[in-house]
Amino acid sequence: MREILFARTPSRPILHLENPSRQPWSEILETIGAVLDIPRQRSVPFSDWLLRVKAVPDAVANPCVKILPFLEDEFLRMATGKVVLDMKVATSISSTMRGSAAITEEQLRSYVNNWKTENFLE
Repeated sequence: MREILFARTPSRPILHLENPSRQPWSEILETIGAVLDIPRQRSVPFSDWLLRVKAVPDAVANPCVKILPFLEDEFLRMATGKVVLDMKVATSISSTMRGSAAITEEQLRSYVNNWKTENFLE
């Protein structure tokens, strides 16, 4: 994002940096589940998953506990498209941002496989 860092702007604008192409989270989760070999019938609603997180309060055994306030108060609002950042300034400055497209299934599969290779997922 060098083009944003060195952009000449008349003021110091607030730049929201995210992929400006919106896409359904359900599609992303479906692909991640497929790459991780998680059968659809093993999927659980977020509220049920959150109860499971709360049931294991040990942060060593369950690292999700560390971000429990965020999961309880902010995650759904942010992850389900209810928070839409204004990308006008960032896309006006950055041709990279303007040219960004939705993540493809192939890219997503590559990311998840890399996480597996790097042992970020067990």
